[in-house]
Amino acid sequence: MRSPSRTPLNPGVARLLARTARRPLHRDRGIALRAAAGTVATILIGCVFWIGTGWSDGAGAVLIAGVCCALFGNSDDPAPSIMAFFYGTILGLTVAAIYAFAILPRVTDFVTLIAVLAPAMLIGGVFLSRPRTTLVTLGALLGGINTVGLNDRYGGSFDGFVNGGVSQLIGTIFAVVTVGLFQTIGANTATRRLIRAGWRELAERSNAKGPPDAAGWVARMLDRIGLLAPRLALQDKDPGKPLLDALSDLRVGVAIGELRQLRLDGTLDDAASITPVLQGVGTHYRALRPDRPAPPEPELLADLDSAIGDLAANPEPARARAGVLALTSLRRNLFPGAPAYGIAA
Repeated sequence: MRSPSRTPLNPGVARLLARTARRPLHRDRGIALRAAAGTVATILIGCVFWIGTGWSDGAGAVLIAGVCCALFGNSDDPAPSIMAFFYGTILGLTVAAIYAFAILPRVTDFVTLIAVLAPAMLIGGVFLSRPRTTLVTLGALLGGINTVGLNDRYGGSFDGFVNGGVSQLIGTIFAVVTVGLFQTIGANTATRRLIRAGWRELAERSNAKGPPDAAGWVARMLDRIGLLAPRLALQDKDPGKPLLDALSDLRVGVAIGELRQLRLDGTLDDAASITPVLQGVGTHYRALRPDRPAPPEPELLADLDSAIGDLAANPEPARARAGVLALTSLRRNLFPGAPAYGIAA
């Protein structure tokens, strides 16, 4: 039997897929460790309560608390999301009680089971796709399916149903308390961490010696901008300026990468002109604080103008053009209000 022939992939599509496969994103290991510690603490405390009380359905409470931490642990303030999940769980338990004790006892075959479950599942799917009702619907679906009694045989134990439902509610409320203690940082703190991460990487890129990773830098900064936008929308301040500053930092990082590559490929004279600029940019971003923004030092502007003059005189037109463009980009992004090149302040 002949194997089916494979359609060759378009070279342009192949290049795009290769670029996305290695696209790095922003990572905040501190937040990840904090979320992991909060989840571990939640499960350990929940297990102590379950074992200490000897509650047979306490395992369900620990399970749902761990699920809540896993689903919402990466949020800046997970408690409101878990409370929406809690309200959805109450709704799901109510619907599950109607199914378990009024509808399912009359179901005798698989086709009828699908027919009676279809309305609830289809309506739940509709509301699950809407962002405003996603969390409530998710709680309703998980809470309802876990307790409705879809087992190999029917079990109409009301006390077992109540115990399972109460364990889910207690586990959800317990997760609200623990994430409030361990995992809540707020949108303001998350915004400052994202901004500082970009500045810290800019300072490191300015002083790095190896070849630049322009694609990696652009991918991480675009990811940070995407993470900044919803957090800034939750704050009272105008999000326009922070996002514009982040885009300026993105352009600064690209220009730094071009200058580092020129320093590697160029002469010693080129390196002597570029190195003070890179050091000045690194010093500026290393000293920045979100609560105390400060303009770059005037000495950096002088180094930029000096480097522009030196690289413009490079005998190789391609190298001269690349250097002047990168330095001009730095000048326009770091000193937007400075006089034009060649005009004294």
